[in-house]
Amino acid sequence: ATPIRLPGPPTPKVVDVTRRSVSLRWTPPEDDGGSRIIGYVVERRRFDSDVWKVCHDTERIVGQELTMPDLPENTKYVFRVSAVNLAGQGESAETPGITQVKDPTETPDYELDASV
Repeated sequence: ATPIRLPGPPTPKVVDVTRRSVSLRWTPPEDDGGSRIIGYVVERRRFDSDVWKVCHDTERIVGQELTMPDLPENTKYVFRVSAVNLAGQGESAETPGITQVKDPTETPDYELDASV
């Protein structure tokens, strides 16, 4: 039997941002380490911090997307995702750039009355 090794990094991206949440989606790693991927670990850190925090209550996430609610508005984050197989947790990959938690439109909530 071929020995299994840690999986390679997945490819994560930010797919949605609101003023209170960020949603990520990712594709599985090209190299599964010779073992089925059994889940993913998603972490975040503030842009100005070196401390990574896991973004979910469970040990790992089974799907390939995660929405993180209740994030402080205007906070800048970097996110990373790593795959887990039977050998353990593999190398993580970060989302491109820095993500700021904010309303994507940044427009006022009212319409201007043109008839005035």
